[in-house]
Amino acid sequence: MKKVLLLQSYADVGELVFELNTYKRALGEGAKVLSVTTLDTDVDWRDPAGILAGFDAVIFGGSSEFDFDGGRAADDPVTAASREILERLRPLIEYVLANKVPCFGVCFGHQLIGAARGVFVINDKAQSKVGSYPATLTEAGKTDRLLAGIPETFIAQYGHKDSLSDLPNGATVLVQSDRCRFAMLRYGTMCYTTQFHPELVLADMEDEYKVAPHRFPNDIPPAEFLKPSPEANTILAKFLERVVR
Repeated sequence: MKKVLLLQSYADVGELVFELNTYKRALGEGAKVLSVTTLDTDVDWRDPAGILAGFDAVIFGGSSEFDFDGGRAADDPVTAASREILERLRPLIEYVLANKVPCFGVCFGHQLIGAARGVFVINDKAQSKVGSYPATLTEAGKTDRLLAGIPETFIAQYGHKDSLSDLPNGATVLVQSDRCRFAMLRYGTMCYTTQFHPELVLADMEDEYKVAPHRFPNDIPPAEFLKPSPEANTILAKFLERVVR
């Protein structure tokens, strides 16, 4: 069994439990998933080797509590906290990339790694979205070992305000769409990131729609923006099988 460290960026206990369970489900029985919150200042974040000792892979999870821009003022507490998280995790991100540690970043995690690699995270309204949207493999994506067997165009679950402004240093675009320029990236051979949520299934999105319909499009029927994502939901298990040693 492979041991995976999930880095979570939530203060809310309910969100922490929900996210952890979605990753356990997505990774399957071949993974033992343990979590640490990025808000924990008692962790020695300057010692990435110590943090990762005994783990086979690390996942940088998402967050609906934090964003780098979100259309907020530059001195907004949420924006400031997001930048504190970035600086806290920067040594770990640099270590992971330099030492080819199997790594996966999702949504906020995708943005954290991109920001650490030199790009801005911006509130691009043309790309912001919540719901189920098509994503398409690039030529690089069609030949990537992780995405073998994934159709050229597939449905993925999204929920984000911010997006990467440009392609980060050392990144290759594997998946994109007209609503998401950098839907999935690869850094080197061992680190992958997605703006979409491969850990979320249609039922998760339907539950979110019940409690927060204002986050979703309000001018079209739910059946048009809430769809199953069977191919995207295999990506994390494929990561465990094909990338994690």
